[in-house]
Amino acid sequence: MAFGGTGISLLLAWLFLNLHYTRIKEQQLRDSKEEFNFLFDSIGDAVLIYDGSGRIQAANLTASAELGYTPAELCALTIDRVNSQENAALTQERIARVMVQGRYFFETEHRHKG
Repeated sequence: MAFGGTGISLLLAWLFLNLHYTRIKEQQLRDSKEEFNFLFDSIGDAVLIYDGSGRIQAANLTASAELGYTPAELCALTIDRVNSQENAALTQERIARVMVQGRYFFETEHRHKG
């Protein structure tokens, strides 16, 4: 397939715009992640995000300080490991409610690392 001068110019312009648009979107994504992390770590309550199997996926700085673990240490645990014994029995029920309702608000007690 042969391109004339105009065809190559249009192709190059399209490639340039596509690359420019991609860079803008990547920067917006980085900015959005930074804003989320700032808000997440600014929350005054301990927040643990865990998946359907109970594995902790994220922990804010308040959770880290209150529980005595680093965020990375918390992300290596399951929620049952930090829940108090009284609340550990409720973990699966709470996960099931979130899966059905999309969200579920509750208070709980956790065990400190020490």
